[in-house]
Amino acid sequence: MGFFQIPKLIKPIWIHAVSVGEVLSVKRLIERIRQEFPNTPIVLSTITLTGQQVVHSPPYQTDALVFFPFDLQYAVNRVLSQVDPKMVVIAETEIWPHFLRACKRRKIPVLWVNGRISDKSYPRYLWIRSLLKKIVSSYTVIGMQSELDCQRVLSLGADPKKVFAIGNLKYDISSSNRPLPEALVKELSLSAPLWIAASTMPLEEKMVLDTFSKLIVKHPNLMLLIAPRHPDRFDEVASLIKKSGYPYARRSQLAKPHGPSQVILLDSLGELAPTFEFARVVFVGGSLVPHGGHNILEPAFFSKPILFGPHMENFSDMAKRFLQAEAAIEVLSSDDLAAAIDTILSDASLADKLGKNARKLMDENQGATERTVSLIRKELKSQGFPPEKQI
Repeated sequence: MGFFQIPKLIKPIWIHAVSVGEVLSVKRLIERIRQEFPNTPIVLSTITLTGQQVVHSPPYQTDALVFFPFDLQYAVNRVLSQVDPKMVVIAETEIWPHFLRACKRRKIPVLWVNGRISDKSYPRYLWIRSLLKKIVSSYTVIGMQSELDCQRVLSLGADPKKVFAIGNLKYDISSSNRPLPEALVKELSLSAPLWIAASTMPLEEKMVLDTFSKLIVKHPNLMLLIAPRHPDRFDEVASLIKKSGYPYARRSQLAKPHGPSQVILLDSLGELAPTFEFARVVFVGGSLVPHGGHNILEPAFFSKPILFGPHMENFSDMAKRFLQAEAAIEVLSSDDLAAAIDTILSDASLADKLGKNARKLMDENQGATERTVSLIRKELKSQGFPPEKQI
């Protein structure tokens, strides 16, 4: 509702990132804004608690961290009066009519960056195109991830003069500088080989464990790390692993004495990305069930073979590029998953090829952060804000 206290800041840049994925995607952008505009404070907002927790580990270069207000007129106006930003930067697809109208009335420029319109959302948006036309016209600048996203937002009524294809900020990720705890590093170092099932969703853990039971017949030393997407499911997944009969350990209890483990449950936040360094193969969840998929770039950074299911609607352009470049493998079922992992574990040259292609594709598509900073710089200049000395 907008009742919070933040330090008195003079005309900050307000960046909004919904949850964990968006918060991670703007990390490098925040660093570059801090370098480019050292005298301008930065406010970051999220909607989810997990998004806020990621900001603290390690801390982002922001001056205030808040929750985005409900899109109610009085809540929005209260927050805008308190923050008083010179600019608002909204990451990915966040459409809040009252907030956008309030910014327009106050002559606060709003940039929509890293924008995308998924295959699933686009048909629904077309049904309400007449309503969305007025809303998208409230954005000062629209920076979309791809030419297809540009075409889609233009078909919804966006002004062509405002729309730019800037690429995907997520390609500009760097390795996490958060150190893993010694107990977890020791556990992962002992695994040979390690399969990571990342960002799994309901029903996928059962598929993963069924796949694991098939794989250990041929690969008896295989270890599995399962990282559920949502923290509120940690206990549920722990119970599922326990019922499967495999000796397991929870990341939160690794410091305590325990016997050998075949399965590790990563029941923590912000530690998944650095674990990819230890993996032999990575399956990215949210994709064997109709959830839209998750980001595949973090394992790509570490040149790991990547597998995902057919439901990558939220990352359709990225998934298509990886498949075309032979930088990932799509699996359609748990049987497919077992066969693909078996092939990768048995063929070191294939694993190496997939990993190198993934990192190469990632490197080739970087640059969205700099293009976004250029749009911010240009818009601030047009609003009469003088350039700042870079640090």
